[in-house]
Amino acid sequence: MELSQRVGNLEVTAGRHHERLEKLEQYQEKQNSNFQKIEAKLDRFTWWLVLTLGGVLTSLILLLVNLSLGR
Repeated sequence: MELSQRVGNLEVTAGRHHERLEKLEQYQEKQNSNFQKIEAKLDRFTWWLVLTLGGVLTSLILLLVNLSLGR
């Protein structure tokens, strides 16, 4: 194989790698956006769980107080 053919093949290969790298970077940006959306949803869900747990604990404490007072 001649040197000019080898150089041409390397240029084509480098071009393909550059194209694939650009596509990969675009995919990663899209995935990061999706991860941020998921993280926001999980944060909201976590707060709902904390609030629910707080309500349950408050109810339990009030129940124990009422039982200890004999009501």
